[in-house]
Amino acid sequence: MAFSRSTGISPKDYLTRRLNQEALQWVINSDLKMREIAERLRFSDEYYFSRFFKKLNGCSPSTYRRRWLRG
Repeated sequence: MAFSRSTGISPKDYLTRRLNQEALQWVINSDLKMREIAERLRFSDEYYFSRFFKKLNGCSPSTYRRRWLRG
C-alpha cells in the first residue's frame, strides 16, 4: 500500500511499465530477433512477448520496429 500511495500506481503496473520500457529499447535499438528479445526479457515464448507488447503499444514489436525505422 505504501508503494501505491507514494507512486500512484500498483507494483504490478509499475513492473509492467518498466518491462515495456525495456522492451521498447531492445526493439528500437537492436537488430535482435523478437525471439531473442523475448528470451532476454525472460518471457516464456516470443508469442507471449508479442501479445504483451501489442497490448501496451498498439502494434506488434515487428511492426513497431518497421515504423520506427521508417521515421
